Amino acid sequence: MLLNADEAHTSRSINAQYHMMSIPQTVFLRLASQATERSVDSFRFLEPVVRDRTLYRSLLNLHLALRESDSSLEQQSSFVSTITTLLAHCKPDLSRPVGREVRRIKVVRDYVREHYAENISLITLSSVADLTGFHLVRVFREHVGVPPHEYQTHIRVNKAKVLLRSGYSIADAALMVGFCDQSHLSRNFRRITGMTPGYYASYSIS
Repeated sequence: MLLNADEAHTSRSINAQYHMMSIPQTVFLRLASQATERSVDSFRFLEPVVRDRTLYRSLLNLHLALRESDSSLEQQSSFVSTITTLLAHCKPDLSRPVGREVRRIKVVRDYVREHYAENISLITLSSVADLTGFHLVRVFREHVGVPPHEYQTHIRVNKAKVLLRSGYSIADAALMVGFCDQSHLSRNFRRITGMTPGYYASYSIS
């Protein structure tokens, strides 16, 4: 459900479980202006109920990232991606076409590879690329296939694989590549490789 700032609503729900996000109207307009790189001084949701799987998944992933992730880049990228998806759904003419910023994306990829173990922020990558956060996330996904935080996660997992093959423990490998703990590495390792770090280590060493 999408509610405008001046619309009365109740916070109660009957026999339902839900997440709620409240964005001040001034903030939303500023975000919309940044996303489209032109001034947006008014915006209203026209549909209170939206049945769109992509938008639903984007909103849910954002809530999960804000609640569970320790990565600044993942939280900020998820927020940018969600607002962009929301804008594209509600007002397609606001969507800014993706350009061909190949050189800038290469600079960002090089930076992430060099600083993969750090808690990089979207602000830092935007400065490196000289692009707004919204445009950076869009063009990075367009050129690389995944958003910046997922690219960083893949690099971390690949670095962890090298450490595990060298005999490091899962806990030590997790901290060395930038994950907050062993479970964080294990969750992403299994999601990306299809196996647990323990199985990978035993298979590689044997």
